[in-house]
Amino acid sequence: MSDLKLKNGIWSLEDLPDVDSMGWITVDIGDGSWTQLDPTGIILNAASTVNDITKVTYNAVGTGNNAYDPTVNNDYEGPRWYANLETTDGTRINSDDNFIINFEIVNQASTTQQRTNLLIGIAEDPTETDIGTINFTGGIFEFTTNTAHPGLGVYTARASPVFGQNANNKIGFSTFACITNRIGNISAFNLAADGSYIVERSTTSARSFSSGTDLFLMIQAGLVGSNTISACDIQAKLRYRIIKFSDFPT
Repeated sequence: MSDLKLKNGIWSLEDLPDVDSMGWITVDIGDGSWTQLDPTGIILNAASTVNDITKVTYNAVGTGNNAYDPTVNNDYEGPRWYANLETTDGTRINSDDNFIINFEIVNQASTTQQRTNLLIGIAEDPTETDIGTINFTGGIFEFTTNTAHPGLGVYTARASPVFGQNANNKIGFSTFACITNRIGNISAFNLAADGSYIVERSTTSARSFSSGTDLFLMIQAGLVGSNTISACDIQAKLRYRIIKFSDFPT
């Protein structure tokens, strides 16, 4: 079925997908659409996506620094990857747009587990080191110790991450809406490998994006607090899907 669609001020006749059948987009940080930035060059050894699994390999870090954790300090100086936030048809998402975005983190066992985290979300300025200016909101996957169960949940700028740790945590499904330039409740459901429910975690963000600003997808990799680590890695399948609302029915 074809419908009239307005894109960039031009009407065109296109086949539009059913919202219920819109698939997930799996992140591939090597597909050419992602830019890597590593301000210090201290943490990151290597990173790649193979068979849908994004793997970040860390150097040993013998001197702790809160700036290596994207969730606890005013500064974040760790490695990150960013790409334009776009719908499946390539329409760029602006801070003044109304949209809902979902993230899925499917954790994979580390070859060597240490105190590390991996986050995927949206950001206003992913090139900054100031957490408030980055203005990130999304899902988090974290190991609090080298023997801890995986933690899955949500994180928003200048607030503590909220996640649940469980031996059966496999899938972290997070969702939030950006309506009239405001992000409201952010929720994550932790699921087992068979899709069964484990726990729900949520937080509220009253932060708004600057008006008229194009937004970005962002992946962050860091340490937990000011801990030191041995050489290690963290691995997950990272996916997202986004729905933009041009207007609302009355």
